[in-house]
Amino acid sequence: MFIGTDNFRAGQESGKRIADLLKGHGDIAVVTIPGQLNLDERVRGVNEALKKYPGIKVVQTLDDKVTQIKLLTRSTRSSLPRNKK
Repeated sequence: MFIGTDNFRAGQESGKRIADLLKGHGDIAVVTIPGQLNLDERVRGVNEALKKYPGIKVVQTLDDKVTQIKLLTRSTRSSLPRNKK
């Protein structure tokens, strides 16, 4: 017995919801962490669902891990004391 999320199906549901919100037309970006199986399955589900909506295009896939690192670095830098001369 498996108790947990069917990530592929969750992705399909997300894709359908996106299509409904965009009324079948628009450009979207997908944010994920590549190589993380559960998220890979969700992205696969989104892409599968969006095949039914040719008016919706995934224009970019963003690596959230890189985004988090950039934000953390920026936040850390801004909290460091400035060297006043």
